[in-house]
Amino acid sequence: MIYWVLFAIFSLLFVYIGYRSKKPLSSEEYFYSSYKLKAKELFFTFSASWIGGATLILLSEKASKIGMLSLFIIPIPTIITLLLLFLLKEKIKGKSFFSIEELISKNYGRFFGTFSSFVFLWYLVLLGASQLVALGKVGESFLKADYSIFVLISASFIIFYSSLRGFGAVVRTDKIQLFIIFSGVLALLLFIIFKENSAPLPKISESGKFIFELILMTLSFSLAWTVSPVSIQRIKATLNEREIGKGLFFTAIFLSIFFLTIVYFGIKTGKGIVDFDYPPFLKILVFLMLLSALFSTYDTVLNSAAISFNYLTGVKGFYSTVFIGFFSIIVALKIPSILRTLGLSSEIIAESLFIPLIYLFVKRENQPAVKIGGWIVMVLGAFFSVFSFSSEIFNLKVGFKWPSSLMYSLPLLFLIFMLSFFAERKKNE
Repeated sequence: MIYWVLFAIFSLLFVYIGYRSKKPLSSEEYFYSSYKLKAKELFFTFSASWIGGATLILLSEKASKIGMLSLFIIPIPTIITLLLLFLLKEKIKGKSFFSIEELISKNYGRFFGTFSSFVFLWYLVLLGASQLVALGKVGESFLKADYSIFVLISASFIIFYSSLRGFGAVVRTDKIQLFIIFSGVLALLLFIIFKENSAPLPKISESGKFIFELILMTLSFSLAWTVSPVSIQRIKATLNEREIGKGLFFTAIFLSIFFLTIVYFGIKTGKGIVDFDYPPFLKILVFLMLLSALFSTYDTVLNSAAISFNYLTGVKGFYSTVFIGFFSIIVALKIPSILRTLGLSSEIIAESLFIPLIYLFVKRENQPAVKIGGWIVMVLGAFFSVFSFSSEIFNLKVGFKWPSSLMYSLPLLFLIFMLSFFAERKKNE
């Protein structure tokens, strides 16, 4: 009963904090807080958004089974992404666009602007669903609640405060949620350091195929997260390149320490973070930490996805947020697997949009042949992703499922784009 009370207080607190945030008067304020974030605010919102409960649960479970190799699943892609964003910060901040779809539309045409909006929505709905899957697992473990019912209740609270006040509410709640996350992980670290008994070291598979799959996961996550609307939104919302650099630097340090702590926990206890038998007080802290991580990531996804839905339909931010929340709930009830929803969400961005978008950030002039290459990559990448997604959902026995599918698709897509690039150079000689 105490966990239901804590959940109610926690949820209502963040609904209140979100509601008390400044009411946005424009789309720029609703989605970007008028482009005035400072480094510390970028640190809070990036860190809190990145530490999803799905990440905590998945990483601790994998660490208990494969040890330090679990670093390839979340921590290493995170550092690679932050490094790439640091290198691209000037290009991203310097480009004039409200949504990524606008940038794509200007360079590849209106059709592909609309096309990319569908791709981003697919990605973000699946990403949001992964957080709801984790919420369902938390509800089952701590509250003994029915998975579906707890997902519906939790999502409703988050959708409510996110839709009313937009990005400002997300950033404001992120600050408090990150403090709770930090308190929880600090208590967790002290507990496992002084814990006398340890689990046997996990037996790590020496299969070359297994290692290669982990590398493919790292690649999939790194590519997708670099051009994710969540990442781009935060870079655009920050005041200038100097603030972006400082914010990303401290985010990288904090997340590195945080993820190493979670991996250490999984290895030493041999358990996932929701499966371990904690002392009562620590169990409460872990429960609140997981809720904070899940709320902070899910509200981020909702707000970022609403930008794409707004571009696609012209519907205002409030209704866009509610719509995205509704569909993420449906997916979470259909695919109750954290790793699969994270993987399938990353695949479509990695295959369809990473190459064309990176080109737009670094290119200096319009190149018709490269534009055609971008069209082909976007369409083929989406096709590969749909095929992989269908294989997963309908358990088809044909084709390759994520992450193995990337082994064939990414080299082909890169080759196509490079051929178009060299064709353009040849034409101009």
